[in-house]
Parts: sequence; structure tokens; C-alpha cells
Amino acid sequence: MASTGDGATTSDDEESLEDEKTIDGSFRNGEFQGRLFKWTNYLHGWQERYLILRHGFLNYYKNEFDITLGCRGALSVIQAIIQ
Repeated sequence: MASTGDGATTSDDEESLEDEKTIDGSFRNGEFQGRLFKWTNYLHGWQERYLILRHGFLNYYKNEFDITLGCRGALSVIQAIIQ
């Protein structure tokens, strides 16, 4: 049992489920994966990209099947401030 900070308690099973949440992708052991749409231009419009946030780096791929080919770009977000 652990306290959630609001007076409620959770079991160890519930805590392990917290680490397995999915949001249009997945969150497992500090890693987020999912799809994002980015605007390219008026000819191509919105393009889907697949992102992985792992170990402080945001890597993007054209799609989830291209992961084995390597990322198309990476960005360090270790010192990023999100407001």
C-alpha cells in the first residue's frame, strides 16, 4: 500500500498499472510513444509522425514501422521547460 498524497491509498498492483497507461500509444517505464500530426505546407497539409520520448530525447519517425530504419530527427528535452 502507498499513499497517493490526497489521503487515498493504492495497492502495489494499482501502482504497476499506473506505469502501463496508454494514450494513443504507450507509457511504459518512463517512455512515451504515440502519433502526432504536424503541419508541413498547403500542398501536403497535416502529416502524421510517430514520436518516442525516451531517456530525455524526443525522437521522431515517419511512422511506427520505420523505427528499425532509424529516427528522422531527435531533440534533447532534458532541460526543457514546459509552460
